Amino acid sequence: MPSKPTSTARPPHWRSDEDRVEIVLFSCGHGDTILIRLAGPKWALIDCNLPDSTAFDRFVEFLNDLDIRRLVFVALTHPDIDHYAGLADVLKHFHKDRQGVDHFYDSGINYEEVLQSLEAIGRPPEEVREFYRLISTVENLQISAHRVDDKRQPIVVSGTPMQFTPIAPAESCVLSSARRALRSLPPGVGSNRLSLVFIMTIETTGDYRHFLLPGDADSNSLNTAVRLWRESHKEDPGAFSVIKVSHHGSANGHSRDVCEQHPADESYVAVISVGNKYKLPRKSVLLDYLKKNWTVLSTTTKQSGHRTNLLLDQFGERTRHEALVHQSHDIVVSWSDEHGLNWQPDWARITLREAQDVYV
Repeated sequence: MPSKPTSTARPPHWRSDEDRVEIVLFSCGHGDTILIRLAGPKWALIDCNLPDSTAFDRFVEFLNDLDIRRLVFVALTHPDIDHYAGLADVLKHFHKDRQGVDHFYDSGINYEEVLQSLEAIGRPPEEVREFYRLISTVENLQISAHRVDDKRQPIVVSGTPMQFTPIAPAESCVLSSARRALRSLPPGVGSNRLSLVFIMTIETTGDYRHFLLPGDADSNSLNTAVRLWRESHKEDPGAFSVIKVSHHGSANGHSRDVCEQHPADESYVAVISVGNKYKLPRKSVLLDYLKKNWTVLSTTTKQSGHRTNLLLDQFGERTRHEALVHQSHDIVVSWSDEHGLNWQPDWARITLREAQDVYV
């Protein structure tokens, strides 16, 4: 694994706006749908959660608004339904009406084992069918498929100042899982431990910026992967300007060590893709990030509000009761040499006071 990314010459006609790199977390409830503008403009998609036609139609409208007509690659971090629901339809959409999808990446887990595992743990039949439909679609559309793990070379997209380095899952985890499948044994590794973890590295003027995209990796896998990556990049501080918080802000995907790894004198952002479900993100996770001065953004935020009790009003007693208001937001985090790190919208931000007063 190279210690630093290979330099990519930038065409002289590139303007600063064309140099801009963006991460878009599409508000899709409890799940991940992450579009990445690689500059150029070129786009990639990591995971997809579009569980119904309403969500799919809104996503297509989103693509149209951004004029996204081609995907350089699609990556599935791991086979949980909130990361692949509707992805088959997205692939078909790009091949039918647009310019197609060039490459498909996953962690290399045996597809037959995935199907057997989903059935063995009692997942609903529609989840099993959806995964089978996804893999069949990749094959039928003849999308170039690749399997990556922590021993593979980075994904380098020509014409852009960036690369994606897979630092997890460990090759041993993937091979162990495949061997069990070949012997018709029950799955021995949970899907979150097989989650792809990417470090997206942007080459800037005389420097590098690192964004951490960990899928739903669990704490142990994430800690080990980041530690090994830092050991192999000792000449590079390895600070993360942006982190997509693992597993929707749950405790079992949280790493306090990762919280510590941020630029010393610049802004840094943690983004969470989450819906109004499972009481996520956890207060303890939010507080760890906020107390380290991360700007924390969430695709669903909770705010405490007050509503008047109309019934009691009729009897002359003006009372109010507290209620939680849930608001959803698409989030855009961008980087350019000219403007540095920026994010929007402002109201997707979770403050320290909100974390202390509203979250559990």
